[in-house]
Amino acid sequence: MHGDSHDGIDDVMTALVVAIRCMPFEEAVCALDSALQLGMISRSAARSRFTSPGESRVLAAADRRSESGIETLARLRLRSRGIRVRVQVAIAGIGRVDLLVGDRLVIETDGDTWHSTAEQREHDRRRDSALISRGFLVMRVGYARVMNEWDGFLKEVLAVVRRDEHLWRRIHAAGVSGVR
Repeated sequence: MHGDSHDGIDDVMTALVVAIRCMPFEEAVCALDSALQLGMISRSAARSRFTSPGESRVLAAADRRSESGIETLARLRLRSRGIRVRVQVAIAGIGRVDLLVGDRLVIETDGDTWHSTAEQREHDRRRDSALISRGFLVMRVGYARVMNEWDGFLKEVLAVVRRDEHLWRRIHAAGVSGVR
């Protein structure tokens, strides 16, 4: 038995240590992001337990702000291509967006949990319209595409980035403010 458990179940930290040693890098970061985001562990506690080079690499890539596994995967994969990505960026009058590439390319990662009802989809459409009206570009990607068709989505993102459309220009930024 590991950790402080007395019922045959490992504590979260012990389970994460074992998982991070066994999982591929992306999956390990997803697990750690989730534990951090849910408040199951703290970054300082993880830092004291994750001491091997592999564990330290996973910890360095982790971000407690990430709200889903597909968001984590998209972030990691974009950054591995040298794309600057910010997580859970607040935009005045809109709220938080999952990922922001450059200054104006919003990437929303749509898992079924938060995007499955007609009301949730309509809310997403209204947010997209509001973002577009302010000069942002919006791309949505779901679980199947992240897991099975990532290369196609990446090509689309790279096309926008290569044209520098992810950056504000005077024409895009007219009257826009409030990105934090």
